[in-house]
Amino acid sequence: MKFVSIKIRVADRNSRFIKILDQNLIANPNPCQLPMSTGEGPFRLERFYFDLVSKTCKSFIYKGLKGNQNNFHNLRSCQLSCLPLDNPCIGQPAKSASGQVFFCSASNRDICPVNFWCHLGAVPETTVCCPGATNPCSVPLSPGTGNAGLARWYYNADERQCVSFQYNGKRGNQNNFLTPDECRGACPAQLCLLSVDRGSCSGRQTRYAFDRQKSQCVPFEYSGCGGNLNNFLTMQECQQICGNVRI
Repeated sequence: MKFVSIKIRVADRNSRFIKILDQNLIANPNPCQLPMSTGEGPFRLERFYFDLVSKTCKSFIYKGLKGNQNNFHNLRSCQLSCLPLDNPCIGQPAKSASGQVFFCSASNRDICPVNFWCHLGAVPETTVCCPGATNPCSVPLSPGTGNAGLARWYYNADERQCVSFQYNGKRGNQNNFLTPDECRGACPAQLCLLSVDRGSCSGRQTRYAFDRQKSQCVPFEYSGCGGNLNNFLTMQECQQICGNVRI
């Protein structure tokens, strides 16, 4: 009987802990709002928590068991999760259901939800998912604001080429690439896949366009106005820009 009663007490204690933890999760979906908890156990693990009073991340010793979600493995993850965001977007960045900002990176841009793009800032804190169209080649150059002075590249639709510019670090748009190769890889594919459009006037000019059905550049008769960017003066220019596009 004594053995059974011990099991019941342990089960009751665990169930009470689970209920308390669940209540914390519901009442405080943001871990940064929870108090620091050292937990229980024999371990001495260095962790970090967000202190609501000082509005800073501080270290503490975690005992290894229980505790709560205000418990980060390193200072950087605590700062990224809890410090006020220096918003680099025009509009609000993407957030989870609990209000946590989505942080992305050059190698993990797909984390951004639909209708958001990965803003590559000067530091991880400003590398977040900003709202905007997903086609970077269709928006104009935007140097942004700030004083970061970042070397970047953008697609110039008038010149049909990628051009270097200085990005100031915030409030730019998605026509912003780390390297010329990245820019060239993204944008020619966009314009080359446009339909062949002769325009809306009555003129007759020989132009060249990439035909996605034939996967090659072909001559066509351009009317002189309207149309789209899949329109080149020479076959050579068309092949230079669209020759490596694969459907």
